[in-house]
Amino acid sequence: MSDLTTTQRANLFRHIGDCFTKLGDLENGLANYTRALELDPYCGKSLIGLGTVALQQHNYNVAVPQFQKAVGLSPRDDMASLGLGLAFEGLGELEEARRWTSRACSLNIENTVAIFNLVKLAYDTEVFSEAEEVVSRYVGLHPHDINMVFTLGGIAFRSGKFEEAAKLMENILILDPMNSRAHSLMAQIQKRGDNRRQA
Repeated sequence: MSDLTTTQRANLFRHIGDCFTKLGDLENGLANYTRALELDPYCGKSLIGLGTVALQQHNYNVAVPQFQKAVGLSPRDDMASLGLGLAFEGLGELEEARRWTSRACSLNIENTVAIFNLVKLAYDTEVFSEAEEVVSRYVGLHPHDINMVFTLGGIAFRSGKFEEAAKLMENILILDPMNSRAHSLMAQIQKRGDNRRQA
């Protein structure tokens, strides 16, 4: 290990911290992230690690400043923004959570964890436009991702865009004719249409 530069040693401790954290050993994860930051205090990924440990411990007041520092050091890192969004969500600050989670999605449209969390926040806050835009962009890149197409259809349905939701469910049923979720949402859409015609 003496052949490694200080930055390389810091990265090694960070990777060890990642391994421990993924295995659920938060104490050793925390110790290794702390050691990494002692060697390289400007490592955004180590701060993300510390924030992740705090999130898993439901210690959101500790997680927020860790992720804020990580965003400051690595403003283009989608995981730093997502972590900050999750920490604010844990504190019950849903508008801030939505803002940071949306930022994570704009930094990396392939971050499906951020996308699904943004959708969850949309349902929690009843504000769907942002999530609809993000999921629509993702579906534009991955039109055969049935889960995301269904998610977009659910958002359209909740937003009162029943024709759009029906079209999305039809697209799913072309790919997977036996998809029970698509059939279920189609039935709800048809019921809404019947109720609107009777009114």
